Amino acid sequence: MNYRIGFWSLVGVVLVGSLLAMAVLISYEKRPMDILSRMLQPNVSVEDHYAWLPNHYTEEMDVAPHSYTKNVTTLDDFYEWRDRQDGVLAQFQDRPNVHDITEQPAELLESRSEAGYTLNKFAMKAFFDAETIIFYELLPERDIAQYNAVLVVPGSGHQGALDVLGEPGPWQAHYYHDRIAKILGAEGYAVYVVELRGYGQRAIDVGSACNTSKNPTTCSSAAVEGKMRAFGIDMSDLRTDEITQVLAYIKARPYIDRIAVAGLSAGAGLAADQAIINRSVVDAIVLASGIGTTLYSPINMQQLVLHNQAACCDTMDQIATIAPTPAYISFGKQESTSFRWHAESGFVEESLGEAYRLHGKPENLYHYVHEGGHGYHIPTVLDFLNTHIGTEAGR
Repeated sequence: MNYRIGFWSLVGVVLVGSLLAMAVLISYEKRPMDILSRMLQPNVSVEDHYAWLPNHYTEEMDVAPHSYTKNVTTLDDFYEWRDRQDGVLAQFQDRPNVHDITEQPAELLESRSEAGYTLNKFAMKAFFDAETIIFYELLPERDIAQYNAVLVVPGSGHQGALDVLGEPGPWQAHYYHDRIAKILGAEGYAVYVVELRGYGQRAIDVGSACNTSKNPTTCSSAAVEGKMRAFGIDMSDLRTDEITQVLAYIKARPYIDRIAVAGLSAGAGLAADQAIINRSVVDAIVLASGIGTTLYSPINMQQLVLHNQAACCDTMDQIATIAPTPAYISFGKQESTSFRWHAESGFVEESLGEAYRLHGKPENLYHYVHEGGHGYHIPTVLDFLNTHIGTEAGR
């Protein structure tokens, strides 16, 4: 008899536990990121996934208090919205800008002259933690007193600055920046390339943390970010501050006039930060395949993490604050994850276009969708830069 009672008690416990688990699962599945998780499963078509994005995005962002659409109808509204201390740019308020930085000397590590240009490699100490910053300067051989410059921020990967420069390196099989630094140099621009922490020559030995031969783009960076997070340090903020320091160095050069900042992939987001933080210094911005909505950046979709910015605003709202600074934005039709959705939907152009029209400068926003994938479309990048900053200084 006791055995029967024990058996049925066990059955009851299992049944109640199962019902509770099902109730939790049903509730869990209703949460946006869990729905997204299911949407990303292999048995769900890509088309269904992309079709689902716009409605969900609208539902989520409808509650964002600092969005452009909720706050701006006139130019006066724009400036009041942009400059609120607790508003759309609150997360940037404590970031140093170029004018906060006292120039520090840069040490010339290497210099090499090739046909048509000189390539200099520099190092200088980060002003906030004495870490060594590495960056390159490519100067075309031209008989002029001043250059217009482009600061290029690399996308993610162990390749780093050497990828942007098209220089030989141990990870050149994975290059995807199409030697854009040398192409810009051949066009007549002075080009600067910053090496980001965790990438390229600033990668760390991750040991058994991951197999970099199988995952050549993120392992070192993830390891660095994990180590810094343990000390309460945000790696994105550190990278942004280092880029600002390099930008301050460039701005102080007597032979540099106008400056554009360019970035591909993860580099585009960091380049956009420079246009926001250093509006008075950045004369034009090139963002290739690396920006989009906060909720549907590829990183957020892969990690299934809902970015906490959603409670405030969207990445597009923040980038809208740079209007009417000339901005080039591109996506490829062969992109993966949300970048393809941006290529197909025109969401970014629609989101930013109103801010540029409000300033009477719709021509300053250049949105281009090309036939390729995750990379620069060189001809249109050159066309944009030649139009808005030009190779001749003093424009």
